[in-house]
Amino acid sequence: MPEYLTKDYTITAEEVAELLSYNIQYVRILARTGKLPALKRGRVWMFCEAEIWDFLERYTHEEIEEYRRKITKLMNSKEANEKRGDR
Repeated sequence: MPEYLTKDYTITAEEVAELLSYNIQYVRILARTGKLPALKRGRVWMFCEAEIWDFLERYTHEEIEEYRRKITKLMNSKEANEKRGDR
């Protein structure tokens, strides 16, 4: 049986964002890139509480903040390009 089927994925991205004081988009990016393990059920990302704590132990605060800065810069650049009409 795959390991992901044995874990309890009951926490939503919104709950993770609130728990970690992260932006919801950032939580979804962490899930999509595999940095924060999650399952996507339909259009909803679901997380396992134990995996969240493992994530926090695995990465230092500095590594998480550096990744968040990079993602924020990328998101801001994308928004600026969309406002200008660049694609």
